[in-house]
Formats: sequence, structure tokens, C-alpha cells
Amino acid sequence: ATLLTAAKNGNLITFPGMTPENINKHFPESDETQKGHMRQSRQGVRSTKVPDEDAMLGFKPTPGVKHKDVYLRVFDATKKSMYTDQSGPFPIKSRRKHQYIMIAAPEEFKQAIRENNCRVELTPADMHRRNVAEKAMQTFKGHFKSVLAGVSDDFPMREWDELLPQTVLTLNLLRQSHVAPNISAYAYHHGSFDYNRMPLAPMGCAVQFHVKRDRRKTWGEHSMDGWYLKTSDEHYR
Repeated sequence: ATLLTAAKNGNLITFPGMTPENINKHFPESDETQKGHMRQSRQGVRSTKVPDEDAMLGFKPTPGVKHKDVYLRVFDATKKSMYTDQSGPFPIKSRRKHQYIMIAAPEEFKQAIRENNCRVELTPADMHRRNVAEKAMQTFKGHFKSVLAGVSDDFPMREWDELLPQTVLTLNLLRQSHVAPNISAYAYHHGSFDYNRMPLAPMGCAVQFHVKRDRRKTWGEHSMDGWYLKTSDEHYR
């Protein structure tokens, strides 16, 4: 599981009790995970097909013959390549009129690439394996679908775009950095995540938030109904 792998890699070290031993002992089999990450079973797993032994009788493996020397050069694509992808339209337009999630390179970025003596090259149409951003988008969409499947039943879906910041944060905590695989993607860009300073809660869950005394009437209620959207990196807790 991705959560267990992240815990073993030390990405969740500041989360109280979030150890590989506790995760194995109390592993959550949630429907939300299946709604976002379920994949069709691969073909050929535990196959019952009987091999044709007669066809294998005349087969004799021979060692390869050397014809020429091949020299390889390692190329760091993370410093000289940029990939982009865009999701399809979200079924519900947000209250802020947002409907797409897009990773793009604006023209000024392209110009900056050219000024550094690098070439801008577009990925051929329908060549999905050439564009690593498509796999990143697939991973993000699976994670975000799981988040949306776990929101409260009365959560206003027009606020879905407010869930994106914490969705990206939690996803980067669960995956390793491509540049430095020994740390999380979040730690590579922002440093170690401190749960005690910036605690996280399930996105979209129903909450009761406190109403300050000077903002309520004498007989007014001390709390109001709401939904948790995201944490804030500009406040302490």
C-alpha cells in the first residue's frame, strides 16, 4: 500500500502513531481507496493454460554472440525537460468558475527555456508513454477521486477546488521525489513536514467551528456548522 510504503520511507515521521507496525495492525480497508485506485486485474495471472511441451522439445537456448561495443551516456532529463498534461472537465463547475486541472508551460516559461540554450519539443499526439505528465495526472486523479469519495454527504461539491491544496500536499507526502528518491516529493521542495505545527484532517468532513464571543449575540450558539477544506501553511495550528 502507498501509505505503508510512505511510512517505511520516513515520510510520516511527525504523524503521532503513524508507524509501519501500527498501519499493518490497523490497516484501513476503505471504500474510498477502491473508488479512486481500483484497477482491472492483469491477464495471465495464475494462468491455467497448459504449455505445449512438444513445441519446446526442439528449442535449445544459445548464448549471444558479440558483434560490437555499445557505450551509454546518462542524461539527466529532470533538468532539461518539461512535460504538460490537462485533465478533462470536472463534472461540476466550482463556485469560483473553475472546471479544469491543468499542468502547463506558459510562453514565458518556454522563452526562459530557450534562453538557457534548451530546445522546446512538443510530445507527438497520442504518444502517451512519451509524456510522463500523463502518468502524474493519472496518479493525481486517482488520489483526488478517493478524497471526493470520502467527503461528507452534505458537502457542497461546488467547493471542490478548495480541496486541491491539501490534496497535492498529501499526495506529495505519499510519493518519493524523482530527484532524491530517499525523501518525499514534499520534503524535496518544502523541507520536512511537521504535523504538530500544521495538523491535517479528513478533507470535506463536517465540523463545528467556534464563534468568537464578540461575533455572536448574547443567546447565540457558540459554534456553527461547516466543512473542513484544507490546512493553512500561514498559521500555527
